[in-house]
Amino acid sequence: MVSPVLWKSSLRYMRAHRWQTGLSFLGIALGVAIVVAVDLANESARKAFDLSLSTITGQITHQIVSNADDGVDEQLFVQLRTRLAIANSAPQVLANVKLQNESFTLLGVDPISELSLQRHRPVFGNEALPALLQQVNGVMLSKRTARRLRLESGDRFAIQYQGRLVELTLSAVFDSPDSVALEGVMFTDIANAQHLLGRRGKLDRIDLNITHAEVRKINDWLPPAYRLIDAQARNHGLTAMSTAFHTNLTAMSLLAILVGALLIYNTMHFSALRRQAVVGTYRALGVTRGELLTLVLSEALILAAFASAAGTALGFLLSQYLVQLVTRTVNDLYFTLTVTSFLLSPGSFVKGAGLGLGASLLATLLPAIAASRISPITLQRRSETEHKWQQRYQKLALLGAAGLIMGYLYSLSPDDSLVAGFVSLAIMVTSFCLIVPAILSLSCRWLEAGLSPMLTINSRLAIRGVVAGISRTGIAVAALAVALATVIGVTIMISSFRHSVEVWLAQSLSGDIYISVPGTRGSDSGSGIPERLVEALRALEGVERVATLRTFRSETDAGRLRTVSIAPFIHKNQSPLLDQVDYAQALYAQGKGIFISEPLAYHQKLKVGDQLTLYTQRGSQPFKVLAIYRDYSSSRGVVSLPESLLKTFWPPVPINAVSIGRAPGTAQAELLEAVTQQLKHYPEHYRLSSNQEIRDRTLAIFDRTFAITHVLRLLVLIVAFTGLLSALLALQLEKSREYAVLRATGMSRRQLGRLILQQTTMLGIISAMLSLPLGYLLADRLIHVINRRSFGWSMEQIFPLDILPQSLLLATCAAVLAGIYPIWKLQRQAIAPSLREE
Repeated sequence: MVSPVLWKSSLRYMRAHRWQTGLSFLGIALGVAIVVAVDLANESARKAFDLSLSTITGQITHQIVSNADDGVDEQLFVQLRTRLAIANSAPQVLANVKLQNESFTLLGVDPISELSLQRHRPVFGNEALPALLQQVNGVMLSKRTARRLRLESGDRFAIQYQGRLVELTLSAVFDSPDSVALEGVMFTDIANAQHLLGRRGKLDRIDLNITHAEVRKINDWLPPAYRLIDAQARNHGLTAMSTAFHTNLTAMSLLAILVGALLIYNTMHFSALRRQAVVGTYRALGVTRGELLTLVLSEALILAAFASAAGTALGFLLSQYLVQLVTRTVNDLYFTLTVTSFLLSPGSFVKGAGLGLGASLLATLLPAIAASRISPITLQRRSETEHKWQQRYQKLALLGAAGLIMGYLYSLSPDDSLVAGFVSLAIMVTSFCLIVPAILSLSCRWLEAGLSPMLTINSRLAIRGVVAGISRTGIAVAALAVALATVIGVTIMISSFRHSVEVWLAQSLSGDIYISVPGTRGSDSGSGIPERLVEALRALEGVERVATLRTFRSETDAGRLRTVSIAPFIHKNQSPLLDQVDYAQALYAQGKGIFISEPLAYHQKLKVGDQLTLYTQRGSQPFKVLAIYRDYSSSRGVVSLPESLLKTFWPPVPINAVSIGRAPGTAQAELLEAVTQQLKHYPEHYRLSSNQEIRDRTLAIFDRTFAITHVLRLLVLIVAFTGLLSALLALQLEKSREYAVLRATGMSRRQLGRLILQQTTMLGIISAMLSLPLGYLLADRLIHVINRRSFGWSMEQIFPLDILPQSLLLATCAAVLAGIYPIWKLQRQAIAPSLREE
């Protein structure tokens, strides 16, 4: 038990050092807020993905899909019911549409069949069903969604699908206990959906809930053009699409979390060190070691508990913004989420609170135990603590150097695990922190020795003051250097990625003008570009070449892959080849094999000369991999087919896009006007884009994807600034007696301010210099390990020249701002009280 007298003394001490207590509170709260905000945003988006997927598929075991991605003939469903008597089956037609600038899933179902699967019962199990079946172009929405869109039963509204407007009527609304999962879904009758989407006689798939015996029965009966797939395996494949993104986001946030943990350790460790003189007084007055240890840890626990509570609240507010960025990225790259609500994850609060309490107790426990074992008179001398640090930091530096080497070598291991990549990053950053005090001390000594003739007394005092307080300045510089290194590493990674995408676009977009079909399903019946339009474009004056692009989804053992065919095959239309067999382009043009993208080759462990099995309308067919090319359009991978193979093994696939190259001497504006006039003869709506517009649109999506990393960088800098402010405040206020001696011996207030400013500026500059090698090392591992293992992309690593001045400016500004309050405080402090010993 701790004596009430000690508690009162502790409270008085905290009140007397409000700024130090407040900064400790703020440091813990910010560290916890980063953990909670990023984890909540990540987990909310992950839950939304899973919930959206389960909303569409439900509890089914298998699906029947078309190998050719041209849809399932609806007569197959009739035969499945009549010939095979598979009662637990239901057809589906679905499409992604836009309403009031929001993404929705238009889901066409057969209500009677849905009841056999016990799916969507709240939707079709009420009196609203007859209204839906009787209403032309009628749809149903949940009450929650209709209220948000300000729609009522009977209202007419327009949705946008593949660039055209489709008029719908809200037939009815339904109430569901799981309204969050259904808020982004429009339900309609399947025949109505086929009419609206132009897919007469076609289904997207047939969902089944069947036994093992029925699986064999269907496999024996199913035509070669169709395939029975395991629904869980398909869902797992879809989930894996976004897992890499969420994992990569976690990797970025881990660096921010590490800085947050350093900050918490920093503030609490400083607080414990600052109390050593008071602790020595307690011990001299008869307080036992156990009472002392209990008091210090209790103080830390209470402060950490309140700060963690504030941090979780702040993290919750911040996550509301972050989750929008994450969800938008998932929609851009992977899967249209039907769930847009913020989904709470209690585990995120537990992680944040655990970090706040754990790091605070750990940071306080070590100096508290050490203090309890030291004699009272030693505790009352600050020089003893610094003397021990002078002896200890050299050993820590050797340990840190060994850790850096071990972490880097571990990242080079052939293990493709992302966890191994994260562990290597954590080892390297932690090891770097152990080296910082030694580097800081050596830098100060070299600076003093090298610039000795030019240094003033103030400058010498500033340099020696940094070394004298190495237990505090070392941790502060480490925290700021790691924060800056995180910013540098992420900046280099994003800049390198963006540069690689720009180069890839310049090499891949060989045409000057592009015509495409708006929307995501290029294989829809009737949605392609007609051949007569292609021929008309070829006949235009000023046109040198016209290439067509056909895109569809091919079934493989690795899931559905985007498959493209460009005709005629021109090397200019192909992305850069990274590896190829001899005469690869000639063999490709002859239909002797396929090209695959780099991510597909990486994830499936494929090399040139290997075989890739694709499921076609003739069944499974192996195709030889002739080349591997660079592609950033899909992290799962892309297959490129010659036109001859496409016509042999797949049914007719509509033209999705046309690339037009202008002849020499033809102005792009003139050709663009001629193409625009040609398109006026066709009632369909096509998207007309220039080469530059496609590049700008692609890079805009790229920038949106990395918006959250910019927010994380800002958070890390805020955390680092708070840590530096706490460290400098503790250091400067603790040295108030030394500064009082200087004032008493003739130093003016302005000279004292310059002394402190020189010291803080020097700490900022050294932090910036230390952050550069660590930042480059982090970028190297992020590019070649984390991103490579997450997405399968390789990229050219560049070093933006503006990073050095930006880092120097950020570090210097943070250090100068952190020194303003100590200067203001010490300049107004009376000399006489500061000269007294406590």
